[in-house]
Amino acid sequence: MLETPQTLPSDPDELRTVAEQLRDLARSQALKIEKLEHQLAGHRKARFGTKSESLDQLAFDLQEDREIAAAAAVQQEETDQGDDDKAAAIAYTLIETAHMNRVDPEAWLTWVLTRIADHKINRIDELAPWNWQSR
Repeated sequence: MLETPQTLPSDPDELRTVAEQLRDLARSQALKIEKLEHQLAGHRKARFGTKSESLDQLAFDLQEDREIAAAAAVQQEETDQGDDDKAAAIAYTLIETAHMNRVDPEAWLTWVLTRIADHKINRIDELAPWNWQSR
């Protein structure tokens, strides 16, 4: 490896020599990099087959996957908030429906929740607050 001088030489011939050494070093390193990339491509081909994607394509796909995951997380947060709003609206509707039918909402909802799992879906109207009698 080339030893880096603390200061540049003031003599033009010495400066030219240092520049040539740096150029030669850069060339040799570029050749080493090219050789390593070629070896890496050979290893990749041996491991994944001739149809394997390039490393750049894989990196792009990973970045794209991260962006998709981030967008999905944002959308899920928005959906969760929307679901919370829908659940609250349903709860308020049930409570107000019970009030309009002069039924205690807490007692009626407790009664409905204890029976709804075993109740036939085609007879769901039997659980409505206007069909409930306080017990």
